[in-house]
Amino acid sequence: MEVTAVHVAMVRKTVRRIVWKIRRRYLFEDLFSAGLEGLVKAARAFQPTKGVQFQTYAAHRIRGAILDHLRSIDPAGRHARIRARAGDKAKVEWLNNLKVIAGQAAERILLDIPVPPAQETDLDLARLRTEISRAMEELTEKEHYVVRRWFLEGATLATIGDELGVTESRACQLGSAAVSRLRSALRFGSEPV
Repeated sequence: MEVTAVHVAMVRKTVRRIVWKIRRRYLFEDLFSAGLEGLVKAARAFQPTKGVQFQTYAAHRIRGAILDHLRSIDPAGRHARIRARAGDKAKVEWLNNLKVIAGQAAERILLDIPVPPAQETDLDLARLRTEISRAMEELTEKEHYVVRRWFLEGATLATIGDELGVTESRACQLGSAAVSRLRSALRFGSEPV
């Protein structure tokens, strides 16, 4: 089978897709070379009597050659990557659970709903309540309104903007400013004295 410029373009396209996924531009030339090797091997091994188009056959061989090259230069082995992904997944689940618990506690505190004593001991909500109340006092009236409507009541920014008589983007700016001020107030407020 004769390799043409169309086939070389197919290698370039495959390499771009893979480089985009792994976010490492410096690998382009190496992967392009590996892809060309895969194309040459595909051209040598192609059998037109099998009823498959060459481009379909070559695409699999090119991608396989590129992935083989990536595996060969990977400093961490396959099992190390599997363990790392499992650890990342467990960490994400743990953080999501923590966010849910903290979000429920913060929502109750901001809405002045009594928190059951069991939860106060688990998260030290008495201290959190004080810090959030202090931080909320530092917000402007509009920022306080945006925080309450957007985060706690789930209103859209367009709705909040209409209610305040501002644009949706301005409501978003108010929300972002409020969140930034709350974060900095809570960060500095949580430091030991």
